[in-house]
Amino acid sequence: MITPFGIPLWAELAAVGLGALQGALFAGAITDRRIDVLGVVLIGVGLALGGSLLRDILLGEPPVVIRGDWYVLVAVAAALLGLSLRRLFAPLDPVILVLDAVIIGLFGAIGTSKAAALGVPAVPAVFVGAAAAVGGSVLRDVML
Repeated sequence: MITPFGIPLWAELAAVGLGALQGALFAGAITDRRIDVLGVVLIGVGLALGGSLLRDILLGEPPVVIRGDWYVLVAVAAALLGLSLRRLFAPLDPVILVLDAVIIGLFGAIGTSKAAALGVPAVPAVFVGAAAAVGGSVLRDVML
């Protein structure tokens, strides 16, 4: 299935899942304060969906993440998976850093593509993509 702006739904859901996984791993690794399961899941979901919420607000569109079940379901499932497998992923911190860069790139490309598909000129479309790319990470950091 293709989203209305030309990005395959599976690609957008993969970015959401990777974002939630990375957010949960990040939150689960914090040892100076106790974050419960709900907190870790909310941080993972915030990272996964925050950028797309910001993107859609900037574009004046209804947020896509609340118009369908899949976005939230994938984000919650991936965050729970990240929390469950945190010890398995702990030695892979360099991989998680690379994963963060991949996620930023995916969200940036998706945000720019959606803006361009909606007729936004090139420079503002890149701005929207950049905001979408870092929006979830900023939300994660504020929540933490």
